Amino acid sequence: MSEIETWVAIPGFDGRYEVSSEGRVKSLGRSESYSRILNNGVRDNVVRMKCEKLLTPSRGSNGYLTVR
Repeated sequence: MSEIETWVAIPGFDGRYEVSSEGRVKSLGRSESYSRILNNGVRDNVVRMKCEKLLTPSRGSNGYLTVR
């Protein structure tokens, strides 16, 4: 029988990332808003949606696994 993978929020990252019981890390979907000034001097408010995705582990220069 297979075990169900459970996800838990990572403390200190304001609910942006979760780690699973299998050791996988994912970033959660969220919206980011910011304002920018266009060439004509008009301020424009922008909302960017970021999708939830699994992060890929890679080995850092110190030999430890990291995610990006």
